[in-house]
Amino acid sequence: VNRQDGNLIPELHVLDVTGKELAFAEHDSTFAAATIKSFSPPAAGTYYIVVSRLNNHAGDSAGSFTLLVSPTN
Repeated sequence: VNRQDGNLIPELHVLDVTGKELAFAEHDSTFAAATIKSFSPPAAGTYYIVVSRLNNHAGDSAGSFTLLVSPTN
């Protein structure tokens, strides 16, 4: 995830259908991006990609972002 504007400090999460976190990435040194470099789902099914603010805290940070998901072999 890459912040496009605003002051959002992103975190990135991959959850299974029960809400269990399977992968996590905190912001990088720019405080504007977070990357999960590799994730392999444990089985076929439904997974959720969640973008949140730093530490999932309530607050007034905001901003638009882009999310890129790329399959790997």
